[in-house]
Amino acid sequence: MKTVQKCVIASMILVLLAAAFPATAGLADNGNSAVSIEEWEMLWEPAGSSWTIEDVRNSEEWFAAGTGHPFPAWPEGATDGWVRIQIPNLNHTTPTSGLYFPMIYGKNLEFYLEDRLIYKTFRKADTERHHLVLSLDSDAGSKDLYIRMMGLFKRVGLAQAPQLGDFQELNHGFLGKNIPDLILAGGFFFLSISMLVCLIFLRRAQRSLWLALALVILSSGLFVFCHSRLMQMVYVEFGVILLLLFDLAMLTFTVSLTFFVEQIIVGKMKKIVRIYRKVQFVYSCICFLVLLIWHATHGLISDLYYFFSVTLMSVFLLTQMVLLLTASVTQAVKGNKEAQLFAIGVVIFGSMSITDLLFYIFQDRIYEFVLYKWGLAGFVVVLIVLLGRRLANDHERLYQYSKELEMFNNQLQHLLLFRD
Repeated sequence: MKTVQKCVIASMILVLLAAAFPATAGLADNGNSAVSIEEWEMLWEPAGSSWTIEDVRNSEEWFAAGTGHPFPAWPEGATDGWVRIQIPNLNHTTPTSGLYFPMIYGKNLEFYLEDRLIYKTFRKADTERHHLVLSLDSDAGSKDLYIRMMGLFKRVGLAQAPQLGDFQELNHGFLGKNIPDLILAGGFFFLSISMLVCLIFLRRAQRSLWLALALVILSSGLFVFCHSRLMQMVYVEFGVILLLLFDLAMLTFTVSLTFFVEQIIVGKMKKIVRIYRKVQFVYSCICFLVLLIWHATHGLISDLYYFFSVTLMSVFLLTQMVLLLTASVTQAVKGNKEAQLFAIGVVIFGSMSITDLLFYIFQDRIYEFVLYKWGLAGFVVVLIVLLGRRLANDHERLYQYSKELEMFNNQLQHLLLFRD
């Protein structure tokens, strides 16, 4: 038992350090002399046009865009979007120059310096966000950079201003901002693996709650890992695998969390949560099967996949949130300490997620969810505290039982002495 407690405590410290790391990650920006490019132009390519780069350069349909303009709306009949950026004069005191794009919307991208193709991306996965650092030649100053963005969800364009500067500085700054995600995911993985290994040392009555929490933490790590900008940038060829792992983590997280709550509540709500968990498990199995078929058929059942993985998933998530929150609050009012702790964790996670959602809505969906992962870290810590309290209570009851047994044994011995 002491070994288990040490593993849990060490893992909690690692997760907390990961949560505190963003404060130091910002140091990577110190000394960064990058210049933001606030203005650019856009052009829509009609369906079936098959424009060449010369057609694009000679077009008279360019319109102004940039940070001072709203994000461009997708017009009817368009298939792709083009962006034209005039590169300022480069600072030749640095050996290499680069452009950092914090966020570009579009499934596949092509970059042209004047009429020369210098870089392109190709993704098999249906993802639309790109984050990259583009290396520029020494003669790129005062030239036009053209970016072709192939639409996926009728949304293409630059969500944030590109930054021009030294390539190495921009690259290090990008890594410094995104490494905390991998540290946080690593903390989750280490904690969950430690808990799974410790399962063999636990009694059968303790394994259900322990396993449920281990799966919750493991799926949380997959969330952060698959959603990391760094992974999406470096391992573009594994985009489909990352997408599959993310969906699998979502299904595992929801079922495991419901099972975890089922173990800590009592009364009528326990039966209701158990019934919902069984229905949810059936849905998760069907959804995972649809996910495999969608992947095997290379997206031929995209509509069915979207219905199961987005529409139905949203309904189940909303139902689960209401059900679990109701169950925990009703139990907390009755004095259930474990339910009170769980309610606190839900408030932490929910407040961060709702804040992310509000930013997403008020910024016209041009926002990347970042706060939820730290709310998730706080939620996991609360669940660990809850599990530790359960183990401590079990140990206390066992200790009290052994003391009572010792007292009974002493009384029995005295009684036998009197009889003799």
